[in-house]
Amino acid sequence: MTNDKVQVRHGSCWGIPRCVCAVAARSGRDVFVLDFCSGREFINFPMCEDKSLQVYKDGDFKYRVIFPTGTSLKVYMYNYKYWRTTSTLMSWYINVEVYPTISDENATSGLCGYLDDIPKNDLRWKNGFQDDPSQYNYYKHPDNFSKSWRLPSGSSEDLLQHDASIYDNLQGMTNYSYKLCYCDEVKGPVCSYQRYQNCKTDSRGRSKRQAFTSQEDATTLCTKAFQESAHYKDCLQNVPNFGNETFINCINDIMMTGDENLTTLHVETALDQCKEYIYYNSTLQTDKKEIVTTISMLCSKNCSNRGYCNQGNCTCDPGYGGSDCSFDMFAPPTITRISDFGLCDKTTESCDNVFIYGRYFVKNLLSSCFIRRSEISESQSFAV
Repeated sequence: MTNDKVQVRHGSCWGIPRCVCAVAARSGRDVFVLDFCSGREFINFPMCEDKSLQVYKDGDFKYRVIFPTGTSLKVYMYNYKYWRTTSTLMSWYINVEVYPTISDENATSGLCGYLDDIPKNDLRWKNGFQDDPSQYNYYKHPDNFSKSWRLPSGSSEDLLQHDASIYDNLQGMTNYSYKLCYCDEVKGPVCSYQRYQNCKTDSRGRSKRQAFTSQEDATTLCTKAFQESAHYKDCLQNVPNFGNETFINCINDIMMTGDENLTTLHVETALDQCKEYIYYNSTLQTDKKEIVTTISMLCSKNCSNRGYCNQGNCTCDPGYGGSDCSFDMFAPPTITRISDFGLCDKTTESCDNVFIYGRYFVKNLLSSCFIRRSEISESQSFAV
């Protein structure tokens, strides 16, 4: 048994629906957090003592977290403004995908269900009560099951509170796991909790109430978008275990939000999932090299139609950048905050410098930064 956990927090998006706006991954006394709830922008390790989690940034908007068992978590960040420019609710939301390994079989719990290839026991409440999946459908959701896994406010288990005392009380891996050691010719003995290897399998074969768009119209929109992607069809026909779950999610999301732009997001998500299945299937890589190469070399968002794709990497048109060419190089950066809320006490500091935090800072000789400085004395008089 391990202390590996994934937690998410939801926030409002498109009004009534709720999207994931924060995720925390924990293994022992390692915690990695991406939090965009309530205007926060936090991506970091609030605790990293066991050195058991490996985190990789895949492009500008994707992170892969690998647990010691080999189980991986993929986090996709989506800028809300790309899809609804008039929204003032959430600037970012997150898609979370968990790819389990054999170590997770008969050992999982939570919203993702119990991993034993028996769907009827997936609605297991936190208190052990077994709900019946056959009693629910699109219009009747197992809300009580979902709520049973909700952590109460102030819970000592909540990794997304940004509370140092919670992290300090986490159980380390030494309590339930052992380090494995090997001899390196240069470094000598090297020990780590990392038990996984980059192994690949050898296999063959194969919440929402009010609707703003009808199911028929949503199905038509998603069908058109997915059929226009020849690569999606290749995945369905050739990649084992790859299904149409993303297509179904597309229909549900369009019904809930009425936002047709989400079709692009779901097609992109489906192709990313297809890449994952290919990555872990060495047999497919041998038997169908041409299709594998084509899918593996796809570029994110087709380079946003602002560049061309070359072996999985975008070469952007002049004025655009980023892994998917979505970044306008000439647009001003987004300022999120300044140090100490812009306040400085001249009796204790020189107040000559201020740190500015934000996104999309580009080193450009034509860029300038303008700041208006104000001073207030003890007599409340101002000087600008």
